[in-house]
Amino acid sequence: MSALTLGELLERSAALHPQKEALVVGHERVCYAEVLAASKRTAAALAALNVKPRDRVGILATSSIDYINVLFGSILLDAIPVLLNNSWPDEYFPACFKALGLKTLITSAGELHDRATAIVEAEKLPIAIHPIAQLVGANSARPVKPAANRAKSTHPAVVVFTAGTTGVPKPCCLTHETLTIKTASFVERTEFREDSRLWLGVPMYQVGFLAPLISAITIGATVIATTSAGAETDRMTLIEEAVTHAYPIYLHRWLPIAYGPGFKASDFPRLSHLCLIGPARTLRRVQRGLPQCVVMSIYGGPEGGGGYCMPRPDDPAAIRLESCGKPFSGHELRIVSPKDGQVLARQQIGEIQARGPGIPQTCDLGGRRSSFTEDGWLRTGDIGMLNDAGDLIYFGRESEMLKIGDDVVPASRLEALLLDYPDVAMAQILPIPDDALGEAVWAFIEPRPGTNIAAAEIIDFCRARMPENQLPRAITFVEDWPVSASKIQKILLYDLPKDWRSA
Repeated sequence: MSALTLGELLERSAALHPQKEALVVGHERVCYAEVLAASKRTAAALAALNVKPRDRVGILATSSIDYINVLFGSILLDAIPVLLNNSWPDEYFPACFKALGLKTLITSAGELHDRATAIVEAEKLPIAIHPIAQLVGANSARPVKPAANRAKSTHPAVVVFTAGTTGVPKPCCLTHETLTIKTASFVERTEFREDSRLWLGVPMYQVGFLAPLISAITIGATVIATTSAGAETDRMTLIEEAVTHAYPIYLHRWLPIAYGPGFKASDFPRLSHLCLIGPARTLRRVQRGLPQCVVMSIYGGPEGGGGYCMPRPDDPAAIRLESCGKPFSGHELRIVSPKDGQVLARQQIGEIQARGPGIPQTCDLGGRRSSFTEDGWLRTGDIGMLNDAGDLIYFGRESEMLKIGDDVVPASRLEALLLDYPDVAMAQILPIPDDALGEAVWAFIEPRPGTNIAAAEIIDFCRARMPENQLPRAITFVEDWPVSASKIQKILLYDLPKDWRSA
């Protein structure tokens, strides 16, 4: 368990690996010494703006080297960076700014700066907005004390947000300890080394970027950040940067790469590890397409600063692809009945709950204490089970369980079946009311590029693989998915028209 703060981790890596390449973002490259120097300059610029320890510094910006400098510049001051999702609709921001007590907001130039300015002026909020490039490029003679003299590992380090796939995102206040306690387990289970090159396919405001970034900094590895949502650009980045560890997390980020016309496993001779969340049958297909690579799943959430559990690379494929492995050090998992809260035995399905030093329970942002049981377990709202060996099998969010007649059917299972159809690139399932069954299936399907799928083909394919009452009653074909923090925002799919509906 590390007792270092995030600022101290950066200082240590800059001392041990000063000229080692730390970050690659687009065409920009910086070494560890440059990241630390720029972060210190940014800390001085923030101090000159009267930012004090424990003040919250909002960051509303696109992924860039400057973003990392503001993140660590704030941390070096023992201020608390607030990583804002720049894909939120404008109406989410006023309540968020007020609840967090923001007085300083750092933005990218252009649209994000204009949006933030309009929101702050319309709400008459006492928030000073500063362009990120101007702040990072500022010179200040005001000294900044070393992080060791300012912050402790138990202090709040950063605020991230839940994805908001089914409602308004919630803030999650994470301590330094929360973010560092899982580092050793993550490094071990991904076989991460100093010479590893980690591609993170999610935006910098997401905990799925932050937690692996901290692991990379801890051992002096290189992080390659994506600046494009284009599959072909991502594919070329993986090749040209000789990526060893790919961390796209979500299927809708990886499958367009894998299904692209230019994809060849032989183009990735150094790619040794790929981390994805998805149904086992889909992960098996990904594994077959990359035989030289260890494909594995992970389970976690922003409340716990990233992952809670993960398989080991030498686990059998059935464990790596069908389960999320065993808990990290400092984490415990249990399964309880959603009806009465009773702890369930192995092989029984219920709500996943988590606790431990990696799951913080105190936060002064409101709305978090109710997420915990009286005995200190976080209610995740996810459904799963522990197998006989203690590996977690994840079925999906409780809100994504379809109640079809007498059956409770995970949406993820139906999505995996649809992904078996050769011309389907991505699929999502939502329930729709049904007088006879209670709920029926609404399927959202993205065809692979260059294909044209008819609804009748989908129904015929499904009829041979699932009960009649689980066949899609409605099908909508999708080209662009509504995304929040890199997750498909399912609640917005309800606004799409039904291209096909059964009688």
